[in-house]
Amino acid sequence: MLEFDHLFICKPDSQGQRYIQTVPDLVTVGFTRKCQTQNWIEKLFKKETITFHETGDEPLVFSLRKPWWYSNWYEVVEAEDYRIGLFDDKKIINGSVEWGYLAIDRKTIALKTKCQRLLATFQPDGMGEKIIFSPEVSSEPYLKMLLLGFVLVYSS
Repeated sequence: MLEFDHLFICKPDSQGQRYIQTVPDLVTVGFTRKCQTQNWIEKLFKKETITFHETGDEPLVFSLRKPWWYSNWYEVVEAEDYRIGLFDDKKIINGSVEWGYLAIDRKTIALKTKCQRLLATFQPDGMGEKIIFSPEVSSEPYLKMLLLGFVLVYSS
């Protein structure tokens, strides 16, 4: 899934899963799954988690975790539980480096660095969100994970 530079994140289906497809041929290459907690005590103290899986045998690629229910931050964790970075509604941070922020026009939302370098654009429509990674991001799977997580959380 992370080898593609043009992806489409579909709106949630009836079970809450969102499918990730290639653009323009719309082949499903992955999906998300939201981990549900059982009771109000777990909801209060457990982390909210969204997992990203590749299609086929459904291997886990990465997860989004909200550290606390009251937090605006999400952490992105790869399959072996290594933290890649954090994001909130304004910043994308990888380690100590602030990677990106939002620049919004009427039809497209751009994710840029502080130096105005384009990381990705995403364009919401009625069926989901199209995300296009810039060429400098194409060989950066961890940064793609952060940007995909950001788009998933803040586009819905």
